[in-house]
Amino acid sequence: MDIIIGLIIVALLGLGVYVVTHHKAPKTPAGADLANSVAAASSEAWEAVKRDLPEIVSAELAQAKADLASAKEYAAGLEAKLAATIAKHNADKAAVAARVAAAVAASPELPGASLAPAVEAADAARVVAFADQINPAQPAS
Repeated sequence: MDIIIGLIIVALLGLGVYVVTHHKAPKTPAGADLANSVAAASSEAWEAVKRDLPEIVSAELAQAKADLASAKEYAAGLEAKLAATIAKHNADKAAVAARVAAAVAASPELPGASLAPAVEAADAARVVAFADQINPAQPAS
């Protein structure tokens, strides 16, 4: 049994000597090799970008054109909505002016026959001017 243990110890020592004498240290890459690798990779990347750039630009341009068409359609819808709102506002102002003119004409303090059409128009114009004054954001009718 002692012989077997001795042989194992001798084998381990032999293995250790073999590893120490035949071990190669890892190589540190040279700066030139690293620079060449980086240059080659960047050159390949630049060639890929140059090759794919027209397709990328074309796709981006198509997307921009589609976005522009969508924005124009949306703006046209908003313009139509604004025109409808303005028309409704003007109709409401005209209705209020007519109601005020009717109320002034029906006033018991004023004689009905003495109220001339020019005075009615002036009253209606004052009502419209007052409406524009309190709400200046809406265009005048």
